[in-house]
Amino acid sequence: MESVAKPANSGCANARSLGSDFSVVRESPFFRLQTALGLTRGQRAGVGRRAVIYALLAWLPIAIYAVTHGALLYETASGEPLLWHYGIQVRALVAIPILILAEGTVEKSIRSVVGQFSESGIVDGTQAEPYRCALEEARQISNSLAAQVVLIVVTGTGVFFGYGTSMLVGESIPWLLLAQNGGQSLTFAGWWYVLVLLPLFSFLALQWLWRWVVWAIFLRRVSKLKLKLVPTHSDRCGGLLFLQTAPAAFAGLIFALAAVLASEWGHEVQFHGVDIYSFKSLLIGFALIIMVIFVGPLLAFSGCLLRTKRQALREYSVLVARQGRLFQRRWIEDKRSDDELGGTRDVGTLAGLRNSFEVISHMRLVPVDRTLLITLAWSVILPMLPVIALKLPIEDVLRKLAKTLL
Repeated sequence: MESVAKPANSGCANARSLGSDFSVVRESPFFRLQTALGLTRGQRAGVGRRAVIYALLAWLPIAIYAVTHGALLYETASGEPLLWHYGIQVRALVAIPILILAEGTVEKSIRSVVGQFSESGIVDGTQAEPYRCALEEARQISNSLAAQVVLIVVTGTGVFFGYGTSMLVGESIPWLLLAQNGGQSLTFAGWWYVLVLLPLFSFLALQWLWRWVVWAIFLRRVSKLKLKLVPTHSDRCGGLLFLQTAPAAFAGLIFALAAVLASEWGHEVQFHGVDIYSFKSLLIGFALIIMVIFVGPLLAFSGCLLRTKRQALREYSVLVARQGRLFQRRWIEDKRSDDELGGTRDVGTLAGLRNSFEVISHMRLVPVDRTLLITLAWSVILPMLPVIALKLPIEDVLRKLAKTLL
């Protein structure tokens, strides 16, 4: 495995301790802005308070408008009520809070993974400095103001198209539109949906995707270091299986995105008679995209795992053969007594080498096991269960899912 060339920034030589304060959340300008606004307090991220504030900011003005116009619970001459439109409720009251609350879980998981590289000896003293440089580079990328500008531009573009979408959706939510000068314009609730709720949800989701990109870049850099993998490690990944805890921690983001999709599809199925099976290909496509995004970066370690496996198979094959010949000579050819065989360690040594060789033979080339795949799959499927339950018996659905995934 080749080491990484040292970045031009000489500051990495004075980088902070080996990942003890690394964060993909707190390094961003967006988090610092929230701190400046008093939404976070020192080392306390205030995720609970921010989750409530953002949820109410996104949803309450729309709900108040719907109440004052008699369009919260019951269908009126003006059209469908607010609570019929699951997408609005789920974005504001489910997805946005989850995207905030997930910060604590992800931050702990990422720090644990960063620390385990050195604690486990996979990154030893000779690679400590390049490892610090990789951490510092990740901090700088996370702290990029240009990246935040891009996220704002993408969000703004979404607002522009969201306005057109809302005008179309307004055909089924007439209370979002006002008749004006022979045409139509958005009501206060409509404008709030387009200019506050949609951008807030989109920006928070993009923030999480950007954090994952930063993490993926960091993993790529680390995979190029001279890692001290253990081919006989019981995780069958050379000791790297702990890496899968990071994508598993992003399950909240996946759940939030899946919940928004499910809410939109649920409305179509419940109130517009759309066939639930028409969303099958979209669901499969979404699940595959999730797998590629969150498992893909771990492929960066496939090269070093393959090299480690090949080298270990060679070395242990020679060692097992040597030990086997020694055992053959001592106990078969020399015909020693059974009493002597019972008191020797040769049998245990030979069995231990055989077990080690089998572990190496079954080494995975990607540090992923069934646990992560099931976690990601359930994060996609769980929000879909209420939609499925609209047309199919939920007990049968759960039984089939459990049989398939477990």
